[in-house]
This record gives sequence, C-alpha cells and structure tokens, in this order.
Amino acid sequence: MDYGVVWTNLLILFALIAVGYVAGRCRVISQEASKDLSSLLMKITLPATIFASFIRSYEPSLLKDAGIILGLGFFFFLLSALLSYLLVKPFRVAEGNRGIWMLGSTFSNTGFMGFPIVLALFGEEGLFLACIMNLSFNVLVFSLGVKMVCLDSQQKGGIQWKKILVSNINISIVLGLFFFLTQISIPSPVMAVVNYFGGVTTPLSMFLIGLSLAKGKTSDLFRGKDAFTSTFLRLIGMPFVAWLLMRLIPFGEGSLIPGVVLVILAMPAPSVVLILAETYGGNSEMAGKEIFLSSLLCIVTIPLMLLLL
Repeated sequence: MDYGVVWTNLLILFALIAVGYVAGRCRVISQEASKDLSSLLMKITLPATIFASFIRSYEPSLLKDAGIILGLGFFFFLLSALLSYLLVKPFRVAEGNRGIWMLGSTFSNTGFMGFPIVLALFGEEGLFLACIMNLSFNVLVFSLGVKMVCLDSQQKGGIQWKKILVSNINISIVLGLFFFLTQISIPSPVMAVVNYFGGVTTPLSMFLIGLSLAKGKTSDLFRGKDAFTSTFLRLIGMPFVAWLLMRLIPFGEGSLIPGVVLVILAMPAPSVVLILAETYGGNSEMAGKEIFLSSLLCIVTIPLMLLLL
C-alpha cells in the first residue's frame, strides 16, 4: 500500500470534517438543514455512489471476493457481538447501559462514513466489496441489534424485515448487482447524472460528520467511563482482533479484502445506535456519547489501524 496516498486522502477527509465542524459552531448550517442534507446523502447521493461502483466489466474473481467478504462480514460482526457480551462484566458496564454499550461496540458506521473512506483509499473496486459487506450489517443490526437495545428496556423488539430489506442503499446494491451480472449497457447520459450525484457523497458525508461533532455541549459528552470503554472496543479492540484473525487467511497478493474489512470495522459507532435506542426505549444519552466519542477519536485511530496493513 502506498502510505503517502493513504495519508493524503485521510488528511483531505479530516479537513472536510473540520470544515463541517466550524460551519456548525458558527451556525452557518441550521439543524433543520443538517437533517435535510443527511436525507439527501442517505437517499440519493450515497445510493448513486454505490450503484456506480457496480457498473464495471464482469470479473468472476470479483464475484468470488464478494462472497468471501460477505461471509467475513457476518463472522466479524457476530464475533464482535459475542466479545462485547463477554466483556460487559469485566468492564463493569452500568445497569441500563449494557445493551447500548454492546450495540456501539459491535457495529460500525459502514455506510455514512465507511463507504466514502473505502472509496478514497481503495477506489471503486474497494467500494464494491464494502457494499457487499454492508449487507451483513443491515441484516444483523436490525435483528441482533434490536435485541441488544431491549436488554435495557421493557420493550420486546421483533426483527424489522422491512428495514432490513427495503432501503435505498439495498435497492442500489441489488440494481448494481443486476447490471454487473447481466452487463446490460446503461445510456451515458443516465450514468453521467448518477456520477454527478455520486461525486457529492464523500465531501457531503465528511461535512455532515463535522456538523454532528459540533452539536450540543461538548463537556457533557466526556462524562462517564462506559462510553469510553465502548469506543475503545469499537475503534481499536474489534478491528485489531479482526486483523489478527485475517493474518491466518491466505487472501493472495494484492487482495483488497483485508484492507476493506479492517477499514469498515475501524469505523465509529453508527447513527442507527441512537435511532434504535429512541425506538425501543434504550439509553439515548449513552448512545449519543458513543457516537460522538467514536466519531471524534477515529480521526486518530483510523490511521493507526491502517498501519497494520
């Protein structure tokens, strides 16, 4: 890996985050506008980026890699869930925090932050693989993740099949796979529009992360040890365990799979942690702290994790 290119790309991404942070602190963007921009990202520009990554010449080896990374996605997210469950008592996680603590330790921000960084570091082929791995995230976070949240509440959470199956991101993956497998030609004007929207994804997502870091009273977000221990596992513990295990697998020279998996697993806690907490009566305050701390500290930990590659 060319670390000069990696560090340059990371510097650009973090500069975009800084711009979003300053814009938030200076109230250049209102909270209402931030929600609209997030909706634009998740419903239009990110699906466009994902779809564009599938429009390529058919390669049997790439399809094989897709199967491998999908299996690794299920394996590592389930392993992270098991480890977080086993570590609740050793880390002395407080009652009422345990489900959200496990959820934030287990799942990473695969789409909102993971996809743009994978695209910047590994190109469209890397993004293709990250999209496939994201399928395991969607299945598990709305099934196993809901069960975790309900550990702290009186509610009973069922599996949300609609959210698992029907989303703009999943639809873009399915459509992309269809055109990748069939090799049906798409008119150039259509692809031009898709590429224009897709080009907005990386700067917009980084800008919005900066905006989210600028929200609220920062000092309150650093109180309590549980958010720090969860952040440690999310950013360092889980990806490091994955790296150790992947060293035992002969991927072959030049394979992007180890790098993509490591980057995805090194991402901060996803916003869905807060959404599930609010939906099923979990600890929303704890969820907000996990998302903030992990999003802030990943600026330091992601480059450290990349040194392992």
